[in-house]
Amino acid sequence: MFATRRRFGALVSGSFAAAGLLGPARALGGEIEPPNVFISPHGRPYRAPAGAPYPVADWFREADRAGEGKLDLKAFVADAAAFFDFLDLKGDGVLGADEISFYEHRVAPEVLGMRVTVYADGRTLVRPDAARLWLAQYGPFEGGPFGPGNQGQGPTAPGGPGQPSLGSDPQRGVVVPKEALPTPQAPNPAVGVGGASPYSLLPEPEPVTAGDPDYVSHGVVRLDSFLAHAKDNFAVLDPGRRGYLTLASLPQSPVQKLLQGGRGRP
Repeated sequence: MFATRRRFGALVSGSFAAAGLLGPARALGGEIEPPNVFISPHGRPYRAPAGAPYPVADWFREADRAGEGKLDLKAFVADAAAFFDFLDLKGDGVLGADEISFYEHRVAPEVLGMRVTVYADGRTLVRPDAARLWLAQYGPFEGGPFGPGNQGQGPTAPGGPGQPSLGSDPQRGVVVPKEALPTPQAPNPAVGVGGASPYSLLPEPEPVTAGDPDYVSHGVVRLDSFLAHAKDNFAVLDPGRRGYLTLASLPQSPVQKLLQGGRGRP
């Protein structure tokens, strides 16, 4: 489960120690390997050290609260609602500019083109530009980096991307106190290098703002729209209309395909 906002103070203590972690990039054939990251259909990141099983299984196991190995529409939408509640710092059923900035800069900086690396000992490092480097080496894919609408370079505002991750569990996103939020940034629904798309089952560069069709005009994400979008995403992931998803039936994210190199699922 997510760490609650009441625990923020405890989680922040000593968290900036990660700032000096500059471990060597793992490479395959001279190319930088993509980070072992999965971003759920609702936008929540799951991260694992290099060489560990791809963390789509971590998301599926958590969303499948009944432990049946199947994810039906009710459970899928409940998972979306839980993540929305985590992001809804004000508790008003609406994600505004500060909460969206919190998501993009602190929870899932991958959507801004950042690379988040998890080390075997659990420490986490956020580095600017590295994601663009490895993505540039394998070129475009459908709905992904450098495709139509995804040419942006991402924001460079101080206090946001490039800072070390904060939190107790690097596989479950980044948690910071509200007072540590960066200054809200301008809406950026299609950020650089495909945003979350390389790590996701769906080609959505910014999955949270994609959850409300009126975000561009209103600048907020509403709970009812976010859950309706989750229902639409479930239908996309269940083309056979079986009424449930299994881990084996899910498509692979582009990053998962790269990491596994055609070897199949872990």
